[in-house]
Amino acid sequence: MANSINISQIKLNDKPFLKFDFPEYLDLKIAEEAISNWKTQLSDFESNNKVDLIFNCMDMSGFDTEARKIWQNTLKELKPQTGQIWVVCENLFILGAAKTMGILSGYQIKVTRSIEKVGDS
Repeated sequence: MANSINISQIKLNDKPFLKFDFPEYLDLKIAEEAISNWKTQLSDFESNNKVDLIFNCMDMSGFDTEARKIWQNTLKELKPQTGQIWVVCENLFILGAAKTMGILSGYQIKVTRSIEKVGDS
């Protein structure tokens, strides 16, 4: 079982994304490490372009409240650099939490059940 969030730069339909592969359970330590990595990777993108994100939560079953809070605060902090956010997941609890977090941080989060559907309207 993974105990970190893998963050990678990918292209779908010639469009760049930062893709986050979440572990089964997100705790505060994993979230803090991933946020540090996330901020570092943002520097690889052109500063005048917003970066679209994919949160791959297919393996995720839960999270700590503190992890959710710092993730939500980071979304607010990085809003000027963030474009669309896609959540890939089949777990209704995680999807509901993602939608709520989007509302609280000012994003209209899009959801899908497969990476291949990211970018479809």
